[in-house]
Amino acid sequence: MLLRELTDYYAAVLVYEYRALPNATRQMQLYTKQAVGDLLAQSVRDAFNLDTAIGAQLDVLGKYLGTSRQISAGLVLPYFGCWNYTSTHSPANYQGTWVPATNTPTLPTASTVTGKWYAVQVNSTSTTPIAATFAPGDLIYSNGTTWVKVASSVDNGNGLTDYTNLATNTSGFFLSYLSSDLSTTDLSDAQYRVVLKLQAINSTNDMTLAGIMLALERSFGNQFQLIDNKDMTLTYNVTYLSPLSPAILAQFLPRPMGVGITVNGFTPTPPPVTAAHITTQAGNWLVTQAGDSLITQ
Repeated sequence: MLLRELTDYYAAVLVYEYRALPNATRQMQLYTKQAVGDLLAQSVRDAFNLDTAIGAQLDVLGKYLGTSRQISAGLVLPYFGCWNYTSTHSPANYQGTWVPATNTPTLPTASTVTGKWYAVQVNSTSTTPIAATFAPGDLIYSNGTTWVKVASSVDNGNGLTDYTNLATNTSGFFLSYLSSDLSTTDLSDAQYRVVLKLQAINSTNDMTLAGIMLALERSFGNQFQLIDNKDMTLTYNVTYLSPLSPAILAQFLPRPMGVGITVNGFTPTPPPVTAAHITTQAGNWLVTQAGDSLITQ
């Protein structure tokens, strides 16, 4: 639309004796298009705007900012943990060892921990939450509905019973920075856009509390609330207008060097309907959660 406006504008400012001549008008429009390169430069600029870029365009911006779309989800393993497990189950979902006979630790409801899994160390028989006999190296995992036993021969290539036990994991390696991509997630455009904006803030901010808060507000409005705990830690309260989990956000939210952060996510609650609000909205109606209608007079 802007290109048409430009060509029409310059055609309209032709001297009067040429203004109504079709060939002169078309020639001026052609000159205008060539002069601005069919707005190619502007199109490239807009294509690589963080707010509007998509797909491969975001990937290019990621290269400039030094952040790939493949983001580590963060392994929940202790420092110097050892891992060399060949399985369809993610290391990030490993919950430790489980004793079937005593249900130790007590397994939570399967629907609340989809994908989480445990390894069994000794021969044992369970009655709850599943009735089965287990051997060392067998696994139990949540499929989102129930807890399921998986025999060692089916999904435990090296008979792993404890990832820190080098006797059963002889070819294991110690977790380090280089192994941080063991569990990664391929971010969507909406998620990747948030990560890239945070990375841009990290690369340009002075990391003062005021500087961080100002940068976040400019990029995200009121989605991030920052609290200085005055003990070398920060707390971020994040509304779930953000498409990223707190675990991934914690890797990119700005903080001064040596300062720890805690990230809490919450869903914003709409303000209550008050009598004052109702009187100013005469003739409108609302539907309550119970399904009743509220009509103002």
